[in-house]
Amino acid sequence: MKGLIMKKEEERNIYAVFDDKTIRVYQAYNNEIADETLKLGRFGSKFSLNRMTWIKPSFLWMMYRLNFIYSLNTCFCLFLFYQKKSKL
Repeated sequence: MKGLIMKKEEERNIYAVFDDKTIRVYQAYNNEIADETLKLGRFGSKFSLNRMTWIKPSFLWMMYRLNFIYSLNTCFCLFLFYQKKSKL
């Protein structure tokens, strides 16, 4: 991984680990979505683009937001790589 800061505009920054092709983020999901994603290696039918989910750039920040996994129905934190399709 190459860097920690990607700038899109001066007032907006994305702080995350990234390289030339991907950005690494963390997202919390319930056990059905997480189990299916881990089994398939991609999101499956239980995942919905209509569901609001917040990405976090670091594992500890995600754990803090989830009350260190005491949140109901968001027991799994997945470490995801998103492919970059364009320059940020």
